[in-house]
Amino acid sequence: MATGTKVFENWYDVRGMEEFKLSKEVNGTVIRYTYAVGKKTVDRGIFRRK
Repeated sequence: MATGTKVFENWYDVRGMEEFKLSKEVNGTVIRYTYAVGKKTVDRGIFRRK
């Protein structure tokens, strides 16, 4: 897989959550995320699975 290739995209309602578990359909060890409220990006980053 080439760097920057989108392999999964989905929107989740995470209001009120303190923890979010990724579904098994999300592959990979490095996950890039974007947290949006409406059309406004509030936070984005990268995390690694163990």
